[in-house]
Amino acid sequence: MKARGAMLVDLCKDTIGELVLGAGANVFRKDSKLQMIFRDINMIGSHAFFEQNSSIEGLGRSLLGMEQTGPV
Repeated sequence: MKARGAMLVDLCKDTIGELVLGAGANVFRKDSKLQMIFRDINMIGSHAFFEQNSSIEGLGRSLLGMEQTGPV
């Protein structure tokens, strides 16, 4: 579940990034909902729990029956 969550957050970050790129500078006004979503999803993605590489490594180790190397 952790790896799936990390991949989902990464996909959301990429998607909102593309939307913001195409929307222009007005997106970053304080009253813009898109700015709020961009900020929030990037903050969520900065949390260590959603770090994609370690999450996928943990999934791989689990599937191969290997011992986990750190917090899962």
